[in-house]
Amino acid sequence: MAAEDHQLRGCHQLMFLPRCAVLMQYGGGDEMRQGESILPLSLHPSAIPTELRQSVSDSVVGVLKMRAEGAFDATTARHIPEEWDADACEWEAALSICAMPPSEKDWANLYFHGWLFSELAQSTPQPGAAQRFPLIGVWEPRGGLSVWSEDERGTVRSALRPADQHIHKVDAYAGGDRESTIALYIESGYDRETAEAVLTADEADCDTYHVGADAARGRVSPGAQESWGWVACVDMEGSKVQICLMVVLSSELEAGGLFRRLSFSEKSAAEARAELASCLVDTCLHPELTELLNDVLCAGAH
Repeated sequence: MAAEDHQLRGCHQLMFLPRCAVLMQYGGGDEMRQGESILPLSLHPSAIPTELRQSVSDSVVGVLKMRAEGAFDATTARHIPEEWDADACEWEAALSICAMPPSEKDWANLYFHGWLFSELAQSTPQPGAAQRFPLIGVWEPRGGLSVWSEDERGTVRSALRPADQHIHKVDAYAGGDRESTIALYIESGYDRETAEAVLTADEADCDTYHVGADAARGRVSPGAQESWGWVACVDMEGSKVQICLMVVLSSELEAGGLFRRLSFSEKSAAEARAELASCLVDTCLHPELTELLNDVLCAGAH
């Protein structure tokens, strides 16, 4: 998806968000920037390194201990169960090749909305809001990728932290009704005709959804040509885990153009992974990254 001030026109638009990690820069309301999702791709579950899976599981245990000790506020704690069974969860692996949002900032939020709320895209009636506090963390960051350690909005290296991930429908009445909202406009100096015209315009946007929040920040150096690392998202309420290899490419790299030209719409996931692996020799990426991509793309092929 091209970089843009981000909002969703209808909850069904969630189906167009990649079902993996994406980079956003939260600004509140519709002041949102999303980095281009160049190539999202599901991986075979065996692409997850055994030691990484164990480290993620151990980190969940640490979060549960913190919850029991009262480390989280009431809202966050409600979204974290007292117990968790790693073997009862569905473990997924994904690849997210993306770009930084178009700004001079050196940070971005890790968003998993397309994966967390994918079932809402087909729901009827559409929800007014949905919120989860999955556990998100970064493992083995390389290049210009690192964690944000300044405050609680940040990610933690090789550990998980609860992160607010939500969607909410724009409410033209701000929790009230039409007449009370018109009255507020009139009190602020509008005549009734103008107040009704403004409200009618607001009502036209009532199928718009905003996404948030300013959580799960990671740092990505704007000058880095290529950055990568494993990003884990544990959805304890949905009993599922995604381990995503995130690769952030500079707009100057020719590899980005090569990945954009690939089309997998009529191919199976296995066929898409095989084709992408065959193209790696032409990308001129960092040798360590090339080797890692080849390993994860070929996992489960035999």
